[in-house]
Amino acid sequence: MKIRNLVLSVLLIAPLGYCVNQQFVEKEARADAEAVVAALQKHRGVNGTYPANLTEIGFEPSVLRDKWHLSYRLENGQPYLFYSAQNNWLVAHHYNFGSKTWESRD
Repeated sequence: MKIRNLVLSVLLIAPLGYCVNQQFVEKEARADAEAVVAALQKHRGVNGTYPANLTEIGFEPSVLRDKWHLSYRLENGQPYLFYSAQNNWLVAHHYNFGSKTWESRD
């Protein structure tokens, strides 16, 4: 009986721990992405244009790409920024620079 209760406890606690961890990781990814957005907006305010790459504003693109699958590009003066959802890599969060909001796309 005790082993059964232990097994049931583990089976209930493990998914809960996973969900809590995913929420924490998702918030951390969003915080890093928001820091990139703030730096991009600051650069635009000072220079009148968005930077050609994240290195210009003090970020290492390969680190953000490896950690969060975060990507930035500038095409014809238009910035594109997105990162993958941490609990589902088929969903990406795109930043809309016009409305200054995040949009989820799958």
